[in-house]
Amino acid sequence: MQQIQLSICRLTSWNRTDLRSKFIPLCSILIPFLFVHSEEVPIGIAVNRAVKFAQIDILEQAAADEAKGFQESAALISNPSFFYERENLRGSNRADDSRETTTGISAPLDFIWKRSTRIDSAQLKGEVTAYQIEDQRRHTVREVSLVFAQYAANRLEHERHEAAHVALDRAREFAKAAVDSGDVSPSLFQRVNLAVSRHAFHENRITSQQLDILSRFSQLTGVEGSIPSISDMDWMVHSFSERDNVREIALLNRPDLKAAKAMHEWKRSERKLSQKEGLPELSLEAAHMEDNRGRDGLFLGLAVEIPLFDRNQGAVSRAHAEAVRAEVAYHQAVRLIKGQAVFAYDRWQQVSKAWQDINELGAASDNAATLLNITAVRFEAGETSLLEYLDTVEAYLEISEEEIELQKSLRIAAIDLAYVTATSTTHP
Repeated sequence: MQQIQLSICRLTSWNRTDLRSKFIPLCSILIPFLFVHSEEVPIGIAVNRAVKFAQIDILEQAAADEAKGFQESAALISNPSFFYERENLRGSNRADDSRETTTGISAPLDFIWKRSTRIDSAQLKGEVTAYQIEDQRRHTVREVSLVFAQYAANRLEHERHEAAHVALDRAREFAKAAVDSGDVSPSLFQRVNLAVSRHAFHENRITSQQLDILSRFSQLTGVEGSIPSISDMDWMVHSFSERDNVREIALLNRPDLKAAKAMHEWKRSERKLSQKEGLPELSLEAAHMEDNRGRDGLFLGLAVEIPLFDRNQGAVSRAHAEAVRAEVAYHQAVRLIKGQAVFAYDRWQQVSKAWQDINELGAASDNAATLLNITAVRFEAGETSLLEYLDTVEAYLEISEEEIELQKSLRIAAIDLAYVTATSTTHP
């Protein structure tokens, strides 16, 4: 369980005239939302909730049922036709009257050369839908991961400003006492108030961002009152031996590329099917014939359509155009994904190196925090001026913000690399 605190509402030692009228109304709105105990949700559970809330599993099952229906329809054999004919002929002499009855059945045979192509086309159509839904899952995972990275940075920034808040409170108390005793000019007190005001606006921004992040988290997971767990945020990515390896993995894994390829193959199959649909229809007929003179016999025949006018030319032309467009889209997707993979890999490598270089020198924020504590002790002992103390506080915040931003960039780079290669981030 984690309690979210709103440091902007700590107005005990602030200038009430300047700040109270501005920030207390805001605090009264935000306190009910932030001063609550919330459920911390690990990223794995959050992803599962988001997938469930987006009903991706239901869509996948519906797509599978639809694909099965397409294939079953394509595999069906056309129904035969039953026919009955009765013919009466009357002559001038009643003895010459004749009656002939024919009962038979007609069965289309074109399924013999069309059925397999229809089945292939239906199967490929189902694959397109399945890959598109799989790509929705990939997008959902990325969105949830980004929320975790943003929330972790926001929380860390909040903690660093809490430390600065304490330091500024000390500075303001000292400055107020010094002004009251006449040791320093009022302008120095105003300088401290300016730093406090600036800090308050930064805290307001952090809180506003936190509300946006938590709102987005709730929208993705469909659960209110929960927050991302940041206990394990040292994400890594699958190892890639080189840039070409990244391209190969992306081309192998990306569901949107698989969908584009299946679309290309489906449109080619549709073009082939449209050509076969233009072939003459053929039906086999079998009948039994009898007349009033006691004669009977069997009839076998073939009915062949003569393609004089309708040869399915329009459908063939449309299918060819769609196949060309699908082929172009597929090759464009290949080029785009290769570029995305290389860019994401280079960016991740660059940010990783920058993060490693900084940590080899020691955490910048830790060094700044140590300097801040030392300066605070010296300041209270009268060995450091108020302005130097304020400068140290500002430097601490600036270094902290730069480090937090770089760390967030590293996590986002890892998320994007996993996204463009359709792999996953892992935890050490």
